Amino acid sequence: MVDFAIDPETGDHYIEGGQIAEVSDPIEESKQRISTACQTHRGEWLYDNEHGLPFREEILVKNPNLSAISSRVRAFILSLEGVIGVTECTVTFNAPARKLTIRVNAEVPEGITGPFLITVGLAP
Repeated sequence: MVDFAIDPETGDHYIEGGQIAEVSDPIEESKQRISTACQTHRGEWLYDNEHGLPFREEILVKNPNLSAISSRVRAFILSLEGVIGVTECTVTFNAPARKLTIRVNAEVPEGITGPFLITVGLAP
């Protein structure tokens, strides 16, 4: 499957040679899809208010329970289409910056994604 590539630094599509860049490697496409889904706040998407993670309600809160958040994120990733397993899901929280970092290693039909980081946060 070919999909538009997303720049990991900006989260935007980018241009290569005058065209929107594409990602055709199935492992990279899976990493991009998992990362995008994990950065979606529940209620953000107009057509499905249940899609995404409950950041404001349960995750980016004062004194977060990292074990519970890790379990929640792991279950969410497992619910994504094409994800067979999650071999690693480590969550760290930077309270002053209000940022959550998720280290994920997922299994998809094409193989193991290899560990990658997803960072999400709330504006102060």
